Amino acid sequence: MPEGTKLKKYGFYRRNVPRFRFLRSLSDWLAHPNMRLRKPLAFSFILLSVGALLYIRGDTFLSLMQKAAVFSAALAMPEAGISQLQERYKDVLVPPSSIQTEPFLPDLAIPSRPNEEEFSDLEISKPPEMPSSQNSNILQPQPVPDILPEQETSEPSVSFSSSPVYKIAAPSAANRYISPENRGIILSQTFSATESPIYIQFGQGKIKNSTNLTNIQAEEVLNTPCNIDITDLSEPTVLIYHTHATEAYEPFDADYFDKTYNWRSDDNDKNMVAVGTALAQKLEQAGIGVVHIEEQHDNPSYNGAYDKSAQTIREALEQYPSIRVILDIHRDAIQRDTNTIVKAVADIDGKKAAQLMIIAGCDDDGSLGMPQWKQNFRFSAALQDVLETMYPGLCRPVFFCYRKYNMDLCPNGALIEIGSHGNTLEEAQYTAELLGNALIVLLQGQE
Repeated sequence: MPEGTKLKKYGFYRRNVPRFRFLRSLSDWLAHPNMRLRKPLAFSFILLSVGALLYIRGDTFLSLMQKAAVFSAALAMPEAGISQLQERYKDVLVPPSSIQTEPFLPDLAIPSRPNEEEFSDLEISKPPEMPSSQNSNILQPQPVPDILPEQETSEPSVSFSSSPVYKIAAPSAANRYISPENRGIILSQTFSATESPIYIQFGQGKIKNSTNLTNIQAEEVLNTPCNIDITDLSEPTVLIYHTHATEAYEPFDADYFDKTYNWRSDDNDKNMVAVGTALAQKLEQAGIGVVHIEEQHDNPSYNGAYDKSAQTIREALEQYPSIRVILDIHRDAIQRDTNTIVKAVADIDGKKAAQLMIIAGCDDDGSLGMPQWKQNFRFSAALQDVLETMYPGLCRPVFFCYRKYNMDLCPNGALIEIGSHGNTLEEAQYTAELLGNALIVLLQGQE
């Protein structure tokens, strides 16, 4: 057969066939005029070659079928489902030889109070809202989260930006079984801040300065005391709402979690509304007027949640002009990897509480449209000072950053992250009660 033979007729193409003695002999044999079975033999040869290639690559026809099934299912599922499929079938989607595993450090190898700076690269933040013409709460992707250094770096690695809400029916503790392949590790950590130029000490609390302002410039803002114009605390004074109301917690206090669980619920007895209720009840017991809005602004989608909650705030302010403080209650999500999440805890009076973090927005150049950002900053710093004075260790540093989160609608507004998705609802509700106690002290001192 001449040099450069191309057996296009049989679906086989090899420009340099004659360089290989065996293939040259085989091709000559197939091309012989007396070979009546050359076409079936050629097809058989092709099939054997493909099979050999698949065997060399470590694949099988079964694995191909599995891949097809997985990708077919993924195309019909929301982002959360796709992420879970990737984790569940990673042995099918990725050749075993390419999977790199890292040894996991046990609890004893991790400081009981890791500082925020050391741990910031381990956090995973909330999925960012899509910017709109009405609202620019999130100007850039959050560092994962929630994600935001010590912050929230608030939602799991799974993005829920366009995912519907799934109602969660938590199993009873007695019947709870998680198969080994779906088990992940929950680490309990108490966050603190070490001495570092990125932190500002204010009273008993600390502030993480993630702005272009120097610490001296930020401190100059805080040198003016927090003043809240309150005449009668019994009138509606505090507005509590939830932009992401369907955020939920671990159903049990355990050292492992179910990786198929998505930490969301449309049951207001199990999500952030239940946390807001605990805060509202504490304030009401002290005679402080509270408006608690239970609307699920993120149901059925995260997209546009801040626009929806902004409209809710405007309507509430129009109906209750005496409102002076606005709090958006969320929960964070801190995740090391797909197999390890972190619960942020503090021991307060011998009981587990979920650590909280206050987020304060900065608008020093006026680009965010928050003319009252300085008063918001003073309010956040003053609230944390009271919290840390009453309950040392309950707070992570205030996250001072270029973020809006509807803080343009009130001079004393803040986004508060209570715990992480590794905490339990009970721990978060306990923290809400402690937050209520501190807020009572702050507000009564303003009256």
